[in-house]
Amino acid sequence: MRLDKFLAASRLIKRRTLAKEACECGRVTVNGRQAKPASDVNVGDTIEVDFQTQKVKVRVTWLPEERPGATDGIRMPAGRRPSKALARLMYERIQE
Repeated sequence: MRLDKFLAASRLIKRRTLAKEACECGRVTVNGRQAKPASDVNVGDTIEVDFQTQKVKVRVTWLPEERPGATDGIRMPAGRRPSKALARLMYERIQE
């Protein structure tokens, strides 16, 4: 899966165009190397995103066929959105 598509699908970055811009500005690394938007992402890869206020480091745990939609997934308790719950299955946060 393309890096920019993964960042948007996993909800690490809100929109794919913003993910593309972040990659082009050099704020995203995959396995310690600066990455382009079209870089390939695989299960087990480590992605680090440098937001202006914080750095987020995650390990890819799952790659869906397509972006989880708002109505996908299992029934969730009131107030929880299934799309966000599915997106969080795509990665695990790594503490530094």
